[in-house]
Amino acid sequence: LDFVSDTVIAGTTFAVGLVMIVSAVLALLQVPVPPASGFFPRLTQLLGGLRGVDLAVAQVGLVAVAGGLLTRLLAPRYALLATLISGALAVVVLQHLAPASAAANTPLLGTLPLTFPAFSVPPVDGRIGGVAGDLAGSALAIAFVGLMQSVVIARSLATRSGQAVDANRECVGQGMANLVAPFVSAFAGSGSFNRSAAHHALGARSPQALLYAPVLLLGLLLVGDRWLALVPQAAVAATLLLAGFSLLDWRALRKLRRSREELLIFGAVLGIALILGLSAGVLAGVLLSLAIYLSRTSAPGLREWHFVARDGRPVRALQIDGNLFFGSVARVQKQLPTPPGNGQAGILLIDTHHLTFLDHAGGELLLRTVRDWRQAGGEACIRVDRPAFLQVLSDTDLLGEIGQDCLASRQVPHPLAHLLEIGFPDNLSHTSKEEPSMEALARQLHAQPLLGPVPFDRLLDLLRDSPVLAARRGDIVVQPHEGLQDHLVVLDGELDAERTWETADGTERSHTWRLRAHDDRGKPAMLTAASRRLRVRAVTDCRYLRLDAAVVDDLLGWDLSALGCNDAPPGASLSLLRQVGIFHQIPLERICEALRRLQPQPVGAGETVIREGDRGDRYYLIEDGEAEVIRSDPLSGETRVTDTMGPGDGFGEEALLQDGFRNATIRMLTPGRLLYLSHEDFAGLIRPSMVDEVGPEEAKRLLEEAQYRLLDCRYDMEYEESRIPGARLIPLHLLRFQVHELDPDARYVVYCRSGRRSKAAAFLLRERNIEAVSLAGGIKDWPYALEVPDAVPD
Repeated sequence: LDFVSDTVIAGTTFAVGLVMIVSAVLALLQVPVPPASGFFPRLTQLLGGLRGVDLAVAQVGLVAVAGGLLTRLLAPRYALLATLISGALAVVVLQHLAPASAAANTPLLGTLPLTFPAFSVPPVDGRIGGVAGDLAGSALAIAFVGLMQSVVIARSLATRSGQAVDANRECVGQGMANLVAPFVSAFAGSGSFNRSAAHHALGARSPQALLYAPVLLLGLLLVGDRWLALVPQAAVAATLLLAGFSLLDWRALRKLRRSREELLIFGAVLGIALILGLSAGVLAGVLLSLAIYLSRTSAPGLREWHFVARDGRPVRALQIDGNLFFGSVARVQKQLPTPPGNGQAGILLIDTHHLTFLDHAGGELLLRTVRDWRQAGGEACIRVDRPAFLQVLSDTDLLGEIGQDCLASRQVPHPLAHLLEIGFPDNLSHTSKEEPSMEALARQLHAQPLLGPVPFDRLLDLLRDSPVLAARRGDIVVQPHEGLQDHLVVLDGELDAERTWETADGTERSHTWRLRAHDDRGKPAMLTAASRRLRVRAVTDCRYLRLDAAVVDDLLGWDLSALGCNDAPPGASLSLLRQVGIFHQIPLERICEALRRLQPQPVGAGETVIREGDRGDRYYLIEDGEAEVIRSDPLSGETRVTDTMGPGDGFGEEALLQDGFRNATIRMLTPGRLLYLSHEDFAGLIRPSMVDEVGPEEAKRLLEEAQYRLLDCRYDMEYEESRIPGARLIPLHLLRFQVHELDPDARYVVYCRSGRRSKAAAFLLRERNIEAVSLAGGIKDWPYALEVPDAVPD
């Protein structure tokens, strides 16, 4: 049942919805149809029977549908109940206006007989063996069809509710129910689209609804049977009509438009299900999906690189992506290079690292290629790191004929290594967990706008500190309710990202795009943070990194070139300040001024910089040298060394923050150099916050009252992914050069991802006499609707 794909489920659900709609309309209008007729005969019967429809019956049904639709807009959970009540009220009105017509032509449910099933025991006698044999085929068919329908229903509703479905539990539960059924005179049962769709529309979210529903129904039959008798049949049909409409998932259909193969599967399932029935449609969809899958897997990708060995011979390196098995051997064989017949065969390297499956036929093809290449006067080698693939090659007779020296691995270098600058090109083996070069990845990411301003060494440290995560094909990497709080970098494999959002008119829209580890230009795929209602699923087995977005924001904020800090004095290095915790508490717009005001002070070994008990007058930062911290015991008066400090350590802030006295003595152990801020500079830079911040509610009020305009200071790729409606984009690193484009008389609410960069942007605006405030928490804490473009770039 796991082979029933989401596309098959979408097609089946759509077919069931159409069947329910046509059947419900027939029942609503009281058009008679044969009980075993299919969808198209019913549709024909409906179109042909419209002329004979009684007006009173149609009015009751239309009123019931209208009441349900109106309630769905206001209170969706009570839509079906409102449908029944609307239909019943319509009958009452008709009975007053046209009593004869309404009473005669508007069928009601009437009195429902209440009978309890009789307990029974299936007969067990000598004929059971023969009977079991006769019924085995039918029983198997009933079990399979019932299970398939139940799982399809469960998975269809799970995609809407976000719940997980365990098909095994569904099978066990249904099997246990059907084992008990004969003992209460029941027949084999399974899930019902009518009932499940109605439950979901009413707000049911757990199996407890299945327990409550029969108890409530029994209560209605015992207590309110005379009220149920007044419900018109047309109103019941109207509830099924609304349930059927809820199954028409147009959003899923829009997503399928992007894939011709998935659209073909959907159309086949829909058509066959409508003509031959639900089971035939599902079976056809499964077979067609498998056929398309086999067609894909039988055509693995082949990538080729060319370079020259140290002895001048040409080298061809091949990488086969996918499955190499009996079904794909013929296609791969046509793509494999054949050695030239002029004695210039050169060297052939075959990398199996991207192979996902290798069977005996595939192994023989690889070894035959090596043999042919060597017989033509060239050299050939196969890289095999997986023990399973090595076993497949070892089981062939060709390996003994060619020799073990044609195989290489990470542990066993191939005999041609001395002729090559590198054993196998890095881009042929970058997916090994031990092999990816974080330095190369850092260079690639450093070329992107978002991470370009981050100092390279800091970016490299961030990558090395970020764990490499793995996902198997089909795993959900990001759930819609979680949101993406980190920047996600795809190392290898492919991910599908689906974003949903609500438009101004309340319509829900979605967009899906694919993230591949490397595009045609070798750029790594990256998904930025601050994403809402985003679902990311692994299309293939893949690995990825999650970069802490808060840390990235911090590093971006320390890109002081955007703030014009290129004239900082010598010695006041940015890398030094990054190590000092207190400078991370200074608003980013103040870092630049702090660099300018730091003053150098050479010190000698043994020199006392500050003395315990003196009033604080400076804050110090050690640029070079080592110092010791000496404290005295207030009871005994004895002094002792409590700590040592080195470059990057700061001291003296406690007395300045409290306007008090030094609580320790600092004495230099070696010669060195200090940087210091005066008491006045410290008080002006550390304590106050130069930029006003406003929360989301206050910002929304300012924007709605047209007092302020909205300015986004993030990078283009972040802005294109999502933004607050109405925002103008000027990235922080361009703001200094584009500030003249802003209205000098306007006031601005500036935002970024988390609020760190926007404070620096607001400071730049205020320096130029433009009033601005920063949005606290940035876009990640904005609780209102976001604007998402229709097409998010891959």
